[in-house]
This record gives sequence, structure tokens and C-alpha cells, in this order.
Amino acid sequence: MDIPPWEMEEQQKWTQQTTEGRQKKVEAAKRRRGNAFLVTTSETISGRNTLEVGLVRGCAVLARNFVLDGMADIDNALGGEVQAYTTLVDNSSKLAMNRMVAEAKNYDADAVIGVRFQFSEFTNGASAVIAYGTAVVFE
Repeated sequence: MDIPPWEMEEQQKWTQQTTEGRQKKVEAAKRRRGNAFLVTTSETISGRNTLEVGLVRGCAVLARNFVLDGMADIDNALGGEVQAYTTLVDNSSKLAMNRMVAEAKNYDADAVIGVRFQFSEFTNGASAVIAYGTAVVFE
């Protein structure tokens, strides 16, 4: 379906005005904010109006090693927590979240809302962690 040229021009004009308006709001919010940075799983921040900047994410892929596998085998044989793998998952989660926050700060965001983590086995012996959320600025 073809869009008539006059409608296309109006759409482009509206898009440019919206983008410019959003940029002005982001710049004004940057001037008003402090140095605090918030990361939350909530979709909103109580008492704050926010303007979405965009999706941000961070990922980390960490591999097991022979030492961890040996320690894990011992923990598994004795029962209980497999501390070596717990540490691996914890470190990769923190790394993914730090990368997500760094990307948000590149957008000059004040916070990341709706944060989620996704874990998967990348290959045999390597796990991937992705942290993602919506970067926002405070209005």
C-alpha cells in the first residue's frame, strides 16, 4: 500500500518534532538530576514521572574450568550447594548487570526499570546470562 507523498511528509515532520521534543525533555531532566542511579524490576518508580530512553542490555558468557568441575564433583558427592557453580552464576549475573547499567549511562539515563535476567547454556560447559530492561530519565 503506497502512502501519498503529502501524508509521508506529514509523518516525517511529526516524527522529527517528536524526536526533538523527547531530546529536549531528556536534556532538561539531565540538568535536574543528581548522581544516584536506580535499577529495579518494577515497571514504574513510585512518585516519579519517567521518560523512556530505550531498551538496554548486558550479557556475559562464562565457561567452567577443570578446577570448578572437580570442586563441583566433590560438592555433588557430599550433597548440598555446588558453591563453585553458584559463584560462577553470581559473577556472570553481576557482569551482565554492570554492562546493562553502563549502556544505560551511555544514554544518560537515571534508572533502568523492568529489569529481567535470562540464563541459558551456551555450549557444554559455558553459560550465558543476559540482563535487560528499559532505560529511563526522570522528568
